[in-house]
Amino acid sequence: SSPCGPKLRRRIKELPRTVCPRRRLSNTTLVTGLWNLHREAWPSHARYQEGDGHSFKKYFQWMEQLLQKPQALLIFADAETIAFAEKHRRRHRMLTCLVEVPQEDLPQMRWKDAYEEAHAENRRKLPGDMRPEVIQSTYTMVV
Repeated sequence: SSPCGPKLRRRIKELPRTVCPRRRLSNTTLVTGLWNLHREAWPSHARYQEGDGHSFKKYFQWMEQLLQKPQALLIFADAETIAFAEKHRRRHRMLTCLVEVPQEDLPQMRWKDAYEEAHAENRRKLPGDMRPEVIQSTYTMVV
């Protein structure tokens, strides 16, 4: 049993060697995922401003630093992030495996309706709380 779910596990197994080429190996592999949640459209809250201050471009700035690391890297992400990672990771000779997984194909999306119901209740009970984990079901599911 895998937390990836059977559909995603099949996709990983079917990846051709050209997607995950064998290069100089490291004893450490960094694994991450990144999907655009369109946070720029969310209301601000106590911890920080959403909007342009927390746009997806900001995450790309952070990811650019990760992509410079010399360790092997496995990234699950949407098409936009994969294109960014391909462009910024080319110069490294370490193993890099980029797996495009649309957000709607994430295994946890099977609970989307239940998450949305729970977050609707949060919004009703906590009308002044604008934290993403309270009001945004997508945030809770992907993060």
